[in-house]
Amino acid sequence: PRRNLLEPEHETKHETKDMQVFEVLNYGAENFEKIQKITGLKHDELVSILDDLEKRGLMIVKQKSSLFGPKVELHATDKGIKEYYS
Repeated sequence: PRRNLLEPEHETKHETKDMQVFEVLNYGAENFEKIQKITGLKHDELVSILDDLEKRGLMIVKQKSSLFGPKVELHATDKGIKEYYS
């Protein structure tokens, strides 16, 4: 059966926490809360990992306006996808 990587407690093929976070991001989790729920990482640890992924150019942060106020979306970059699958 096909597994849904957006469900909590899945096994990842990558061992490092940064690549686990990137995998969840790459499979469609595009906000902090969803990534935190899936990975189970503490707030400060996830912030640090996301900052590092952004500095390395593996993900970008997009600020959007919505009816409910500003919205922050996280997206994998082409560079990040290439590194992930290499």
